[in-house]
Formats: sequence, structure tokens, C-alpha cells
Amino acid sequence: MSDFSDLVGNVSTVFRNVLRLRAPTLRITIRLGDLDAVFDPVGTVLGKKQRLQALGYYYEVITGPAAGNNVTEAFTNCLAAWRRKREATLGAPFANDAAVEADMQAQIRVFVLEGGALPAVGGEVRVLLPGALTFNNNADLGAGGNADGTALPSLRFNDEGTMWANNLPLGKIPIIALVEKDTGGGVWIPAPNELVHFRLIPPFHDDAANELADVNALRNQSEQANGPPPGTPSAPVAGVGPRPFITNATGAGGSFVAADPQRYNAHTSRGGKRGLPVLNNIFDPLPAPAFPNMNAIQASRHTHAVQARTNANGEAGILLKPNRAGGDRYRLRIFVDPVALRASDGTEANAVSQQTGRFCVWKHILWSRCLIKPLPNLPPQNSVLGDQARLAILGYDTGPLDGIRGGRTIAATRAFQRNHPPLVQDGIAGANTRPVLDQAVTTYMNNAGAPLGVMNFGTVQAQFRQMYCFLVDLDAQAMLGTPMTAAFYQAAIRWARGQAQANQAAYGLSQVYNLNAMIEDVFDTPQLFSLRHPLQYNRTRGAGVPAAVAGAPANFLNYWQDASRVIYATGGLLELFLRFVTGNASDTNPPTANITRYSTPGLTLVQALSASQLMFPPNEALQVQLPPSNNLTGASGFAKPERACAIFYGSTQYVNWPYLGDGFTKNSMHEMGHTLYLRHHRTQPGGLHASASFREDHDNTDRCLMGYLFCEGEYCGKCHLKIRGWDISQMPV
Repeated sequence: MSDFSDLVGNVSTVFRNVLRLRAPTLRITIRLGDLDAVFDPVGTVLGKKQRLQALGYYYEVITGPAAGNNVTEAFTNCLAAWRRKREATLGAPFANDAAVEADMQAQIRVFVLEGGALPAVGGEVRVLLPGALTFNNNADLGAGGNADGTALPSLRFNDEGTMWANNLPLGKIPIIALVEKDTGGGVWIPAPNELVHFRLIPPFHDDAANELADVNALRNQSEQANGPPPGTPSAPVAGVGPRPFITNATGAGGSFVAADPQRYNAHTSRGGKRGLPVLNNIFDPLPAPAFPNMNAIQASRHTHAVQARTNANGEAGILLKPNRAGGDRYRLRIFVDPVALRASDGTEANAVSQQTGRFCVWKHILWSRCLIKPLPNLPPQNSVLGDQARLAILGYDTGPLDGIRGGRTIAATRAFQRNHPPLVQDGIAGANTRPVLDQAVTTYMNNAGAPLGVMNFGTVQAQFRQMYCFLVDLDAQAMLGTPMTAAFYQAAIRWARGQAQANQAAYGLSQVYNLNAMIEDVFDTPQLFSLRHPLQYNRTRGAGVPAAVAGAPANFLNYWQDASRVIYATGGLLELFLRFVTGNASDTNPPTANITRYSTPGLTLVQALSASQLMFPPNEALQVQLPPSNNLTGASGFAKPERACAIFYGSTQYVNWPYLGDGFTKNSMHEMGHTLYLRHHRTQPGGLHASASFREDHDNTDRCLMGYLFCEGEYCGKCHLKIRGWDISQMPV
């Protein structure tokens, strides 16, 4: 009996052990999917356009598959620029087109997610998105017809959205989870039909002390003295600047939720994705052609998560689709739930779970050209050609610069001598006259600020890093040592003149001109656009073209005003010259009729001492009587919708600039800011851009680099957010 009882007990124990089914042992691993696979085939024009745009080399809007496969000059130029850059980096030319395509794919795999690997726990990896989108037309920098006190059109945000909508692969990161089960003895096989959750988690729980390190490092005061003369007392206002502005903007309107893993990202009320469902906003399904047999993703019972069942290969995956705003961060926990009927959130002991480090969005801004027109290398002082070149810079009518001492050169020399007593007025530029003439030209250029300023790229890089912009400027830096050549300049000015000649009806001129006779193509002058004396113009204008009218008192005022319009008008010489530069044109590679503002892969800055004689009238009595320099002809720089800007004045003009520190570099940043859609900030009452309508784009407790008041020479907090990708039109004005 006892034996039987023991037997029953043993049997019951055996049964209990058999019926208590052992849960299979699972494990999960995660990997980065092929970043290149989300794009169209690389062998197509569309596929190359998509990749070039992702690499920051192409900004023409891609308008659908059909038009996207059209070969445009912009695409051809940008592809050639990328190819030259890669061949220089690799140290050898590509063998064929297939090698080009393979290398482009390889670049995508290590560029979009920098380094081509998922961020390790505790680490951070940059997601690089194209950020060198530039404004479309001059009106984009105005008030857009909006009344003072109302938000201005959010053109940068909208245009960036258009670019994204027409290149859907931008910034998408495939992440794949593999779930396996242990069959015993350490043999693992795929585990199909397991439910995998992809969940956003706070990106700084592993480094909470540094969660706001980026914001806390920003400027927290605003210099608001009445400078800039040296010795002006400092007047900093505390608690003002990008740091408090961005801190307040993050939680504006009660949008801040401490438990939200995106709590410091751009909110949907500011054009971001925080506050939106993560399904189809942060997490997209993997594209079926590139990732076949993946199960659909669905909303998860876990907050901030989606789920998908593993396929027969034990795999499930998503496309991480970060918001396009710089500085937005993401971290993921990827886990199985349930595990053998046991609920899991991926954090408990024995959870089947993996985590990533932080993904941080940065904007990639390529500064591809910094082209300098050097100070003139004048002919020898003791030569007739040297006399003519110097007299022409000062506005005297010497006729052609031909080295022949004709009647006009003699008359011009005599007039110079008359203006500089006690020189003898004999028309001979001899040992007494030539040093005075040379000094007059030197003085003229020094008054314009010579020598030329030198860009401090470190200053620019530091400011853009604060805005989560990865400024790539090695090519631009290299060009500082290779100034513009005469051949390049003359090719550019001649092409621009020809285009302007055909367009001059749009400039609002008082009469028709022969622009080839108005605009010189002489390289060794201080000006980017050297204007001929109107008397010389009248002699050389050609048959059938009306003469410039002298007017009263014979100062040719209409001629000079029209010359100003030819240079600065929409579609005028300045825009055309910059288009030639940014289009990578040359005398051997002239632009075609199809060249566009998108023909450059990156930003361009052109530097010269002055724009024209209109900028600094030579002030030689009874010679060229230019109208006083005004806010247009005297401007220190211009941003134009050619993905380029021009900077004038020399370095001594920038010593007492409204911005603290290096005035030349910071004025260049001002113009670059315009190129990137930044409007002016307020100025003194009654001054240029004094209208309150220019305040809505800025933090009005701060003084921004985009204004003209004395300040640190840094962008304000609202500019930070605009460049990063926020919709600032949704913010209070």
C-alpha cells in the first residue's frame, strides 16, 4: 500500500512537471538595415537625384518619378561636383559609371546615419539631413504683404517640406529585429509569429545630467550698448538670448510633457512631430520591394510604440522617420511582448529586449565656394598704362586702357593735376605727378577698407553647430588661397553683360543702353562691376543706341541711377554674375540657357572691395559726379537667390562694425543668413528695415546678427529654431 502511495505520488509529480510547459528561451538582436535600399534604383536619374539630395549636393525639387528622371543642368552640375569631390578624396578617377553608382551607394550607407551603424547604448549618432536650402526670390526676405504684428510667411519651413514630400526616402532609417528561440543545446533558430514592439524611450535616461547641455551652453545675455565706437560702455542685458528663448519655446502653450520621450523635440504646434501618433509619423513600414516578406506594423498597446509580428525568418522591422528639425533626438527599446503568455515592457528581469543609443538630427550645410576678387595688381607706376589704370579707378575719362598717351589721357592727367595742387598742369605724368596719383589710388582703396578681410571659418562653424548644423566648408577654405583669376572674371562678366543686355527692359531704366559699353571687363580694379565714364560710353555705344543724357548740371544722374538698377535689380548683373559662379561655369564651360539657381551643390560667397564706383565715389572734382552712396549702392553685402551672397568693403571698414569681434566674418554670416531665408531684424527708428514687420522673425528681447544694432554678432533664438527646421510662423510675435 505504501508502495502504491509512493508510486501515485511520484506519478502525480511527474505529471505536474510535464504539464507545466517550459517557455521557449528567446533572444532578440537588432541591426541597421541597408540605408541605400530605401531609395529608387541607383541606375536611374531619379535614384541618383534622391541620393545626391540626401548627401547634401542637390536642392532642385524632385517632382515625381517621370519628371524626376529628366536630366537637368542642375542635376548634371551637382553630380559632376560630387564626382569631382569623391575622386579627389579617393585619389583616383572612377573607372566607369558603374563604379560611380557603387560609390554613391557606399556613401549613403555611411552618411545618412553617420558611420553607418546603430548608436550604441550611451552613445549618440548624427542623422545628417540636407540643410542648405536657399531662398527663391528677393521678395522672400520681405514682409510678404503681412501687416506689422503678424507672423511672416514661413517660407523656409514650407519649402523644406516640399523638398521632403518629393523625396520620400530622405532621412529614413531601416531597423530590423531578429527573434530566435533556443531548441536546446545552444542551437538557435528563427522564431516566427512573435510580437515585437518598437518603442521610443527618453533619450537621456542614461545621461540625464546632460539632457539640456546644448541649451544651457547658449548665450544667456544680450549686449545692447549704443556702440560700436571703441570705448563704448558695455550694456549687457541678463536673461536674454537663445538659451531662455529656446527653453521657453520648447514648452510653449503647455506642450511640454515630462513623460514624453520626445519632450524636448519640436512640437506639432511648431511644425514638429512631438504630440503626433508615432505610427506613420515616427515609424513607417519597411518598403516591400527592398525588404520583402515583412509583416505590417500596427499601433502597440505600449505608449509611443508600434508593433509587428516576426516573419518566417524571425524578423520584424520599421523605418525610423525622424522629424527634420535639427536637435531632435530619439532612442528606442525593441522587445518581445508577450513572452510565452507573460506580459513584458522590455525592462523587467529576463525581458527579451534591446536598446539603441541616441539618434540626433543634424542639418548638413555645404559651403562649396568662397571666391575672392583680389585687390588690383596695377601696371607699373612709371608707365602710361599705369597712369591710365589709376586715373580710371578715380573716375577720369582716359578712353581705352591701351598704354598710348593720347589726347584724352593727357586731358585726364591735366585734370588730375588741377585737382591736386601744386602739381604743374602740363598733362605729363612725370616724376612729380605719378607718386601723387599712386597715393590717391591707395587712399581711395584704403577708404574702402583695404586690405580685404579674411574669413574666420571657426567662428562660423561654432555658431552653426549651436543650431545643429554641420557646416562643411573645406572646399571654401581651400579657395582662400586661390583668388579669382582674370580669365574667370572676364568670362563671368561678359556672360552676365550679355544676359543683362537682353533683360534690361525689366530693370526700369530711363533709356536703352549698350551694356557692353557701360560695364568694363577690366580685371585689375577694386570694383566687381567697373562703370565707364558716360562720355566714354557715348563715344563707344554704337549706332542705333541713344546717348546718355548729360542733364543739368551735366552730372549724368540718369546714367548713374540706371547703372545702379542694372547691377542690383532682380535678374541684374549681380545675380547673373553669381549664377555664373555657382553654376561652375568658365570660359571653356559657358552656361546654357537652362542654368538655374540650383546648379551649385552648396553655398557660395563672392568677395570684392566694392561693388562699383557707385559704392565709393572717387570725389575728384569735376570728374565723374556720382550720386551720394545710398542704402543700396553703399550696402556692404547682398544675398541673392542664386544660393550665393556677395560681400564688399575691406577689413579696416569692419573694425568698428556693429557686431563685436570680427566684423568681416560676422557680416558674411549676416548675408549667409539671408541666403538661408533669414529676414532682417529691427534697426534704429527710421533706418533701413525699421518697419516692425521685420521683427516677427526674431526674438525681440535680443539683438540679432540679422539686424544692425550693436550686439555680440550672433543669431537670436528664433533664428536658431528657424534654421533647425521649426515653423516659427506658429510662434508668438
